[in-house]
Amino acid sequence: MSKTRSDALFTLIKSMTKSEKRYFKLSQNGVDGAKYLRLFAHIDAAADFDESRILSLEPDFDPARFSSLKAHLYGRVLKSLRDFALKSVPEMEVRAMIDEARVLLHKGLYTQCRKHLDKAEKRAETVEGFELILEILRWKKQLLSYTAGFEKGDYVGEIVEKTERAARRINNINS
Repeated sequence: MSKTRSDALFTLIKSMTKSEKRYFKLSQNGVDGAKYLRLFAHIDAAADFDESRILSLEPDFDPARFSSLKAHLYGRVLKSLRDFALKSVPEMEVRAMIDEARVLLHKGLYTQCRKHLDKAEKRAETVEGFELILEILRWKKQLLSYTAGFEKGDYVGEIVEKTERAARRINNINS
């Protein structure tokens, strides 16, 4: 990993609050002694990032694979921060619900997918996430193509009308 990437990892870890760091450590349960957790501890304790110092303190770290260890840690920290912020940032919560619905759709679990999309739509409406509503409606349209014949015509018309309403709201905001 390049110097810039190391600086980004160091900066990312140093920008974390105590509760975020605690959440990261707790969320990595079952992986005691993992190399990336030890690297996290070294970076967290350091005043500046010194790769050679860390490598001398941890003979278990292979210098040839150190860059991939840092990349792995960077990805884990970002995932942990996303999960930590999930409930406090409503848009992220809705985005996660959409991603879950996508998984259900690709698994062929159409009823569960529709329920997930309905919940996501309600949540997006409460936070006035019109772009998210449009994406949810796009997924509902795609779901209709898998369940053709099972849906009533009223439902199709409702999706079209909601799409037009959300598009008008976005246009009004842009104007």
